[in-house]
Amino acid sequence: MRPCQVVPLEAALPDSGPSDVTICDVALNRVASVTRLREALSRLHAPGNPLLCLIHEKNHHLTMQAQAIGATEILQIDGSHDALCTRLIELFGLVEDDGRLDERRRRLARVGIVKAGLAFSGMFDAAATGEPVSPELLEQGSDAVLDSVRQADIRTWLDVVWNHDDVTYQHCLLVAGLAAAFAQKLGFRDQDQRLLSQAALLHDIGKAQVPLDILNKPDRLTPEEMAVMRTHPVVGHELLLRQPGFDPRLLDVVRHHHEYLDGSGYPDGLRGAEISDLNRLTTICDIYAALIERRAYKPPLSPDHALSIMVEMGGKLDQALLHAFRAVVAAIGPGASEE
Repeated sequence: MRPCQVVPLEAALPDSGPSDVTICDVALNRVASVTRLREALSRLHAPGNPLLCLIHEKNHHLTMQAQAIGATEILQIDGSHDALCTRLIELFGLVEDDGRLDERRRRLARVGIVKAGLAFSGMFDAAATGEPVSPELLEQGSDAVLDSVRQADIRTWLDVVWNHDDVTYQHCLLVAGLAAAFAQKLGFRDQDQRLLSQAALLHDIGKAQVPLDILNKPDRLTPEEMAVMRTHPVVGHELLLRQPGFDPRLLDVVRHHHEYLDGSGYPDGLRGAEISDLNRLTTICDIYAALIERRAYKPPLSPDHALSIMVEMGGKLDQALLHAFRAVVAAIGPGASEE
């Protein structure tokens, strides 16, 4: 038998440390209960371990709320004691066999990456030929990223994405995964998690119209090539302006994700309050992804090294948000990109 501890939400939280498997049976339609549950999970649940959330009716809102608190499994309580026992046995089996748990996470990550990758490719191919970019594809792709990072964890997501050779594909999925993890660590509401993930997945859509010999060049770009590459924010923004269906906040990110708080960014030299919070968040994920990604002409930086470089950028980035981003870096683990 495995040790089991029942923790009522109204009771003082124990100092027993994180559990192998956490089971939540809480009224997720009550704000106070969810707030208290988040506090309890921050103490009693280790990220990456199974988190089984029980819901008492088939309800989309309850399901989304369970996902928002990080549930890796959601089970509807319908009077089937056997179903609950069977799933618990399976979950404890995964904990006892780290290899099985790792493989399960990789499988979840691969499924999410395939779904997000297909959505991204569909949008990118449409943009390359001047056809309308589908808002529905963006929603499908961002939801796949959010679900996968929530269930598989950010480290596994990055490990799988790093195996892809296409530079733009790899970069945008890295940024989207980091943005999803960041939004979840910040405790964003579901709609705000989705908005940030969509911004990350869409931010480089303008690169679809950059010549392939520049976009896929295996070496560093020349100054002339870099000037062409730097047109992608304006190109992407103008492309999406010509069609309906996209949140103006997303268009702002497509145009301004290379702006810096000190005014030294491009294309419009925005500074300070002119740069939205959504842009600040996306820019942090964008820069971090570029530092840890694997390129033929440069070795990837370790998670901690990449973060230290961004800290040294000082007033260019929102340092308060960057400090909060440390939680994502911690979840990736030391030396992850160099393995």
